[in-house]
Amino acid sequence: MLAEHEGRMFSGANMDLDDLRAFLAVVEAGSVTAAATRLHLSQPAVTRRLQRLEAELGVELFDRHAKPLAPTPAGRAALEKGRQILESIDGLVSLWNGQPSGPFRLGASLSFSALALARPIDELRRTFPRVMPYVTTGWSPALTDEVRDGTLDMAFIAHLEGKRPVADFPTVPLGTHPLVLVAPNSARVPKVAEPRMLGDATWVLNPEGCSFRQGLEHVLHQAGVKLRVAVAVYGWDLQLSLVARGLGFGLFPAWVVRRSRLRAKIRVFRLHGFDANVEFTSVHGHSLGRLEGVAKVLDQTLADQIRALR
Repeated sequence: MLAEHEGRMFSGANMDLDDLRAFLAVVEAGSVTAAATRLHLSQPAVTRRLQRLEAELGVELFDRHAKPLAPTPAGRAALEKGRQILESIDGLVSLWNGQPSGPFRLGASLSFSALALARPIDELRRTFPRVMPYVTTGWSPALTDEVRDGTLDMAFIAHLEGKRPVADFPTVPLGTHPLVLVAPNSARVPKVAEPRMLGDATWVLNPEGCSFRQGLEHVLHQAGVKLRVAVAVYGWDLQLSLVARGLGFGLFPAWVVRRSRLRAKIRVFRLHGFDANVEFTSVHGHSLGRLEGVAKVLDQTLADQIRALR
């Protein structure tokens, strides 16, 4: 039955494309409230558009009892076909105006927060004024999955050098940067420490899911040392301030430490067996089409920023 319904989805429907865009926005944003903010509309306006689309299609697109709001099987079928429709229309328009247009869905690893995506986004909007970027942040494996299922057009991911988690998508290497270990000035730790010397150490690190943390944990585990996390929190600046206050040791990209106003209150040291670099990579979706030029502008601008950090 679902296959039959999918086959006739949208056929003969006299729908408003704005209703379809509202539906996609709710799915991607996860709620009517977030979609309304994205579309610069009121919540009732977005709700009315969803109701019109459901009435036109004769199906319920969302399970209203699910928390968070989730599409029904018919809604998932509509999502796939709806994206195809809007992408086809955006491509048709661009044939005449010579410029890509429409939404561009970019994922950025949480490790990019310190790099600031402002410059790449500014360059995108200057070069392609008819393209509207939507940015999602998260851990690299989850963002890669979203590129794979078409939720994102591309993603900037960060991972330990040589541990690239993508094999089935076009990728662009953007650069590498060293990771450094940091201790408060009060800690008695040599410039080069053996893992077994850190058995009593506590750490201030990213929450679980961070590949840097996983790499450190692996090296300690090989030496029979348990990783004891005192604070798991997002944000390089916050983590560094907690290390400076003596709450534990930390692991950071070198540029974060080098540029920090707290540099005089901390000590950088090496861990034997953990000479790691962070590698930045861009992952492109298979069906970018005319949006490939947008991806190239973002790649080039961010690669320039990473080179400038050295």
